[in-house]
Amino acid sequence: EQCNFGGLGATGNGARGLSFDTVLKGLRAQALHLRAYAGYEPLTVDPSKAQEVDPRYGAWILARKANIIRKLAGTWAMDKNYAVKLVRVMNEL
Repeated sequence: EQCNFGGLGATGNGARGLSFDTVLKGLRAQALHLRAYAGYEPLTVDPSKAQEVDPRYGAWILARKANIIRKLAGTWAMDKNYAVKLVRVMNEL
């Protein structure tokens, strides 16, 4: 229903997060958002149209908030142990 596989906009305290019309839009928004967190312009989306895909996309996010994995904790994900858990899963792959 929500097509928000990355929990964009779900900032804790029961916030539901954003909804996207299609699976493809939800996946594009997640990819764009993660790329922005790393501080890079989007690869396949015209930067002037980025907010159509991810309404939270903006200059404030292009600040390399998460240019290393540990910086994802408490920013990309509310869980302070997110980076540790992510690395554990990556190592299991």
